[in-house]
Amino acid sequence: MIRLGTKADLPAILNIVNEAKAIMRQDGNHQWDEQYPLETHFEEDIKKKSLFVLEANSTIFAFIVVDQQQPEWYDELAWPIDRNSAYVIHRLAASSKLKGAATKLFNYAVNLALNNDIHVILTDTFALNKRAQGLFKKFDFTKVGEVNIDYPPFDKGEPFYAYYKNLEE
Repeated sequence: MIRLGTKADLPAILNIVNEAKAIMRQDGNHQWDEQYPLETHFEEDIKKKSLFVLEANSTIFAFIVVDQQQPEWYDELAWPIDRNSAYVIHRLAASSKLKGAATKLFNYAVNLALNNDIHVILTDTFALNKRAQGLFKKFDFTKVGEVNIDYPPFDKGEPFYAYYKNLEE
């Protein structure tokens, strides 16, 4: 079941974040660290009703944040689609204990968009996050470009890649 996240889900979410950070470190990817993401980010997501969790047998296995908040640096790129009212995926992580969790959350985000008459999804990831890039490719996202970000917590020494998916295609 996928549902809105609540404050009671925070311990499980933070456990998944810690697992994801360990995997990222193994991959040589330092996108998520002690600066990002923080519990306060998830508290805000819960308040905004933009954090969704995948739960099975009363256990949280994954989460995704979907809203319409586009990072300012998206304006630096030449998008070939209309970004107005697009949904944006910000944070996604899944426990290794449930295969296919990320796919279920991506499908959920697509259905959420279509059910709300939204036809474009945007997202981004760090240049060293090959796992996320593979997921975006699997779901036919198109890379728009890349931007080097010079402010914390995204000043990682490598660019961030931005992607879109037109749901009308």
